[in-house]
Amino acid sequence: MGASTTGLTQLAAPDLSRLSQGGASLQVLEGLGFSADGKTLLVRATFLDDVTGGSLHYAIWTYDLVSQRYTACLNELLAPSGVAASEVEVVSATLVGSGAAQTIVAQSALRSAPDEFGLAIVKGSALNDGALLASAFGVDAPVLVDRYSLSADGRFLALQTDSDKLASDAQQDIGGWSDVYLLDLLSHHMERVSFLGDAQVEASVRLGNLYIRGSQVEVAFSTTAAFVAADKNSGASSPEAQTDAYLWRSAFDASGLSGAATFSLLSKGLDGKASGYVGLDSEVLATAAGVYFSSTSADLVAGDSNAATDVFLSASTGAVQRLSLSGISQLAQGAELLSASSSGRFVSFLSSSPEVAGSQALQQAVVLDVSSGAWQLASASAAGAQANDLVLKGVMSPNGAQLAFTTAADNLSSTPVPAPGGSLFVQATGLSSGVQLDALVYSWKAHTLLQGVTLGVSSSAGSVSPTTGTAGTASVPDLADASVLIQASRTVPADEALATTNAVNLQDAIAILKMIVGLNVNSGTQALSPYQALAADFDGNSRVELNDAIGVLKHVVGLTGAGTPKPEWRFVDEASAAVVAIKGNAALSPGQPPAINVDLTGAEATAHVGLVGYLRGDVDGSFAGASGALDLDVTQPGYFNALVSGHAALNLNLAQFGIYGTF
Repeated sequence: MGASTTGLTQLAAPDLSRLSQGGASLQVLEGLGFSADGKTLLVRATFLDDVTGGSLHYAIWTYDLVSQRYTACLNELLAPSGVAASEVEVVSATLVGSGAAQTIVAQSALRSAPDEFGLAIVKGSALNDGALLASAFGVDAPVLVDRYSLSADGRFLALQTDSDKLASDAQQDIGGWSDVYLLDLLSHHMERVSFLGDAQVEASVRLGNLYIRGSQVEVAFSTTAAFVAADKNSGASSPEAQTDAYLWRSAFDASGLSGAATFSLLSKGLDGKASGYVGLDSEVLATAAGVYFSSTSADLVAGDSNAATDVFLSASTGAVQRLSLSGISQLAQGAELLSASSSGRFVSFLSSSPEVAGSQALQQAVVLDVSSGAWQLASASAAGAQANDLVLKGVMSPNGAQLAFTTAADNLSSTPVPAPGGSLFVQATGLSSGVQLDALVYSWKAHTLLQGVTLGVSSSAGSVSPTTGTAGTASVPDLADASVLIQASRTVPADEALATTNAVNLQDAIAILKMIVGLNVNSGTQALSPYQALAADFDGNSRVELNDAIGVLKHVVGLTGAGTPKPEWRFVDEASAAVVAIKGNAALSPGQPPAINVDLTGAEATAHVGLVGYLRGDVDGSFAGASGALDLDVTQPGYFNALVSGHAALNLNLAQFGIYGTF
């Protein structure tokens, strides 16, 4: 479990021959981001084309860290029909997901029209939408995006631009300031994050990243503008003194954002007021643990006396703490935030401080386990020699197991460096303690994504109980066991009470009676789903019998009390062989829901588990969720086809999930 690479890997130069009109000279290689499982890295090459002289050109590839080879070239994938890849510049890209569920958003332009930038979406290994802003949001004019961030589930895209083309008529963009917008790729709604009340702010906003926390979407950013009353430094003498870190939050559901968005000031001094001095070009990164940022302010924590840039965490409680290394209270020359794992437990930063960089005082990459203070120099060879040139930038894999960094150092590998301006290395950090378990919960027939499901996850390290958000998802990081047990439960929310009551009705009682006498419950020749058999056991005694039909009838007429069952949620693993076996004669003795044991053996950075929910008594699966609930068929088209084909040995079938027809 853990990293896909061992030790330090130097990436070879990609093949530039098809992307140049003459010879090509590679200048810099950079890592732009890892896939969720840590097996794929986005790599950008900056190069010179002999034909065009001193102009810089850009190309981006996906790189397989397991086979150590370049796979797809985005320049070729995004080239319009009849246009050579050498005519395409892919200047930036971001990556989320893994394998067939991998999503890439990339920005490109043609060399013949360098100002006409466009955004494209690549899903899996195929182009999904070559003109995202035009097709989904009706923005036909070219928009240069300075920075963007894609949510881990691929639904939301945050982007920063100084273009006024994205502004609505009600929120016109005047003055050329850089703004941040949030795009909902599901509902095709666009929200201007950097808009306060009913007026634009007259200052630029720099996007940090985007993070989904349950049923809230968060956007981290920095700015010289004041978004809350406690920010009193907007009149300070310099932009540095005015710049603070912020977090924007909004709830969301299937139709888009809901309720009023809020702003939180992150860079608060000990007096509760804005501290300023967040780096103008520094990262601001939201994680499960809170938001990380860099600042030169000495007012954020007590005892900050190094007069240098430090890395801080604004925890979910609102408390601000400075990162400290085991045995080192503060770095004499400070540190600059590079990247962080999605859990927030692992952080990477740059520092030339002698405590980590030694007497050479060359900027190095360091990785830190925030929970223990354990740290290590990432920009070092297998023999322990630190980089003999500056580390320029880097990015960490979602679970912290790997760090990709760029440096011009020539002593980290025996292989000559391919890019004189900065070659790309991937270091297996060894700091990741295990696998991140990503759970998805949905109803068996309507495929409604279920919010508010508590997942009691038991491992040798103890138990945790995350709750699913609107997207039906919850994650548990750093699981080191070979397997974990999940006990899922859900209390019926108040806004679903009526729908839940109505879902268990006379048709369900009739269905139970049909099952008992051996008649087909469903119309035509549609096979009985094992989830129907489990739901038919209304009283939960492991058998389907007359008392279950009587219990449903009592529910229908409103008879309640001790001994009278009521609709309750139960959950099973979508890939359970025991559930598949509930058919034929076994349907009348379905037993209790099989225990959910998730095997993590052989998992890399992340492991997926899908939980199917059924409502006891709702035999026909008529429950469709509350108004605004998300639909798995909409958020992840093709999910069930991939599930069935990926578990051929289990004999899963689409009809099991209420999907009938010819396939």
